[in-house]
Parts: sequence; C-alpha cells; structure tokens
Amino acid sequence: TQWPIKSPTDIARLARLVEAERVAHSHALNDRSSRSHCLIRVQCTHVERGGRSQKRTLLFVDLAGSERIAKSLAAGPRQKEAASINQSLTALGRVVKELNERSAHVSYRDSALTMLLRSSFDGPSCTAVVVNVASEEAHAEETICSLRF
Repeated sequence: TQWPIKSPTDIARLARLVEAERVAHSHALNDRSSRSHCLIRVQCTHVERGGRSQKRTLLFVDLAGSERIAKSLAAGPRQKEAASINQSLTALGRVVKELNERSAHVSYRDSALTMLLRSSFDGPSCTAVVVNVASEEAHAEETICSLRF
C-alpha cells in the first residue's frame, strides 16, 4: 500500500496505522513481542530547478525477533508462528552470507522477506543495522546469537 506524505502529521498518522496493524503477543521471555516483520519503504523525489528529478528510497525494516521455542514456551499456533519467523530469519542470514561470499546463486526465493528485500541487496545501497538486545546475563545466549546474525 502506498500513501503520499506531505507533512509531519501524515508521517505520525501512518506510524500509528502501521503500529496498530502489527501482531504482538507475550510469551515466557517477553511481555510484548512483535510476531511479524515490518517493512516501510519511503520514496523521496527531489525535483531540481531545471525540472530533472531524482528518486531515492529509504527502507526501514523491523524484524520480528528469533526465539528458542523451548525457552519461550510457545505452543500450538504460537509455536508455528515462531518457527515461521525463525525460518525467514534463517533465509535472510543465508542470503547475506551468499552475497558476502559472492555466490553465483543467491537464494532470494527461499522467503517472502528476502524477496521483498532483494532490491536493497542487488543495487548500490548503504545499510545500517540496529540490534536490540537484553543486557541481563540471563539473556546472554540470545544476545550473542543476535549479535552474530
């Protein structure tokens, strides 16, 4: 879905809409855990005085956190949801590894997530990654796993 943004108010309204659509549940490790990935693509167009325009794209991605199903005590639909999230994150990790190794084949088609991110990987782009981790020793294993990702 695309929405034109003409003011900061439009951005705030869109942010509230996106947040309301996100799926979140609590589990044994977290009071509120995003159970979906969120991709927001912002396309900016700059029109120069001569009429020539340039387009730039910013892609903001908030990935659902991976989890060890046994530790989160997920069962039933939550277990299936966690497995699906972990599978898409594994596919993303594999794509990044294949790109770093300059592999002849990059397995973008293994996941809807990697297919959506493909345009960010294929062309000239800059990437910044922010990883949210817990500082408590009890979460050290998950923190290390996230940082390695």
